[in-house]
Amino acid sequence: MQASQLLNREREEIVLLCKRMKPEARLVAFLQHSQLVHRMYQAGVDYRSGVSPSRKKRNLTGE
Repeated sequence: MQASQLLNREREEIVLLCKRMKPEARLVAFLQHSQLVHRMYQAGVDYRSGVSPSRKKRNLTGE
C-alpha cells in the first residue's frame, strides 16, 4: 500500500469518527486543537524573537 493510500484511508477513518461524535465533544475537540495550534504558533514567535522560555516566564511574573 502506498503512503498516499494509507493517508487517505486514515483521513476517512478520522472523518467517520468525527461524524459519530456528539456536537459537544466536537466543540471540545476543536477548542483543544485551537489551543494547541496557538501554543505551537506562540512557541515559534518566541523562538524567532530569541526569548528563552525561562526569560519569558520571568517577564510574565514580573521577577
